[in-house]
Amino acid sequence: MKGKPVFKVLAVLILCSPLTQSQSPVRLAVVDLVGDEGREFSMLLRDVVRTSSNEFDLLDDELVRTASRGGGYTDNLNLSCDEARALGQSLGCDFYVLGKVQTARRQDVGEQFYFDALAGLFFVETRTGKMILFVFERAKAQNESKARNQLKDMLTRNWPQYAEAINSARQQHLLVVENIAQPSPPAVEVLADDIAAQGVQQPVFYQRIKPDYTEQADLADIVASVELEAVFLGDGTVGEIDVVKWAGCGLDESAIATVKKLR
Repeated sequence: MKGKPVFKVLAVLILCSPLTQSQSPVRLAVVDLVGDEGREFSMLLRDVVRTSSNEFDLLDDELVRTASRGGGYTDNLNLSCDEARALGQSLGCDFYVLGKVQTARRQDVGEQFYFDALAGLFFVETRTGKMILFVFERAKAQNESKARNQLKDMLTRNWPQYAEAINSARQQHLLVVENIAQPSPPAVEVLADDIAAQGVQQPVFYQRIKPDYTEQADLADIVASVELEAVFLGDGTVGEIDVVKWAGCGLDESAIATVKKLR
């Protein structure tokens, strides 16, 4: 709006408990998943990729393992876009998958117990470091082996959906490259730490709102932080929001929903 300032600020919310225009195969890496069964499920994903189609060029698992450790990856799933981009560049891929798997024994009604097999998968684009897809799969059974097998079947069956998200992100990048000559969006003023010294008053929130801790994060025992870049318009409402540090398990969406309520 004319005459009203537009600010871009960084919001940090704590929540606890190189592609080309060619249509060559997408270089994909599967990083060993976190968890006791991580290596087993990582091998499953690699086998699914190899047998699904020829649209992916799967990187060798030993090379991925060496490159990820050499790049400083320590099973941290709460990455900023810069950290995620650096990891992807170390791997030498267009996209990569990382995540966590676990099987827990839980109490049902009365004294009955069941086994809960969980998988949280992050699909990441190297070019931007952004998480293009997070999936949370869950299988319950009366014994541990059956729960794990059901989860494996689920991941195998749903792989086409994951592959579609990767291909969609690739096509979106190609569209951006084709339309690179279009006008840039309006510039916004970034609030730096020394903004007060420049005589500019920072926006003051009318209220403080705590983001919800999601059921998925609780089941997976996730402790993470989400960082957002948000544009606050001249009338106090919230405009564009970008995730610059993601956590998955619905925590990103919870953080975004919270920022949208701020005035």
